[in-house]
Amino acid sequence: MTELLNDENEKKIIEDYKKSEKRILFLDYDGTLVSFYDRPGMAKPDEALTQLLRDLSFDVRNKVFIISGRNRYLLGKWLNNFNIGLSAEHGAWLKYNGDPWQTLIPIDTAWKKDLRPIFELYADTTPGSYVEEKDFSIAWHYRKTYRALSDIRVKELRRDMLPKAKALHLQILEGQMVLEVKNPDVNKGLAALRFMSDEAYDFSFSAGDDRTDEDMFKLLPPKAYSIKVGNPPTAARYYVRTYSDLRSLLHKLLRAAN
Repeated sequence: MTELLNDENEKKIIEDYKKSEKRILFLDYDGTLVSFYDRPGMAKPDEALTQLLRDLSFDVRNKVFIISGRNRYLLGKWLNNFNIGLSAEHGAWLKYNGDPWQTLIPIDTAWKKDLRPIFELYADTTPGSYVEEKDFSIAWHYRKTYRALSDIRVKELRRDMLPKAKALHLQILEGQMVLEVKNPDVNKGLAALRFMSDEAYDFSFSAGDDRTDEDMFKLLPPKAYSIKVGNPPTAARYYVRTYSDLRSLLHKLLRAAN
């Protein structure tokens, strides 16, 4: 039932944003605010995105949160000087503005020593792929791998990981050209609820592009506006085709409120 965001839907979102007094916005990063890059470090915010985030956060009626799968070090390096909240590693780490990073719950990472060699084996035998180890997860990226080969390898890795993940009570996530294993007790939806818990908001907005954002779409209030960047299926209310479309919508919200 998810609709492509059309002029009528967009107008409704803009009108509700304009008349609201307490707003909360949850935005994924890669694929949602920026394009995808071969290496994580290449996706640094450009000047236009920097200004967009500053303008959104300068409005005292707004609370803006970036909820990303990225590690906290790179996310903090790029966005720590903004008046916004951050969530890293799919909700495992949280911080607001200049506060220190915190975890939602204690998270066991002893499993990493058992699964790391498997990830490394696939990286070594699959040209163009590499392993990214975060505090609470391990990810295998294959964006630069020849497509025919990556289609085979990702199925093999999922097959090899599945019994081990089940035995260790871990979650396998498949994102945009990445397979990641993490603790299932944290996700973007729980992080969003934590950020919302202190106050009541009359406008809630979320945007994301892959499966990890579905937890956020499902757990937010029914009246919240949720936008999937990319085609359905999705639990989001609407979808747009590209990150540029999402940025355009955010700019329209800013103009309407001024």
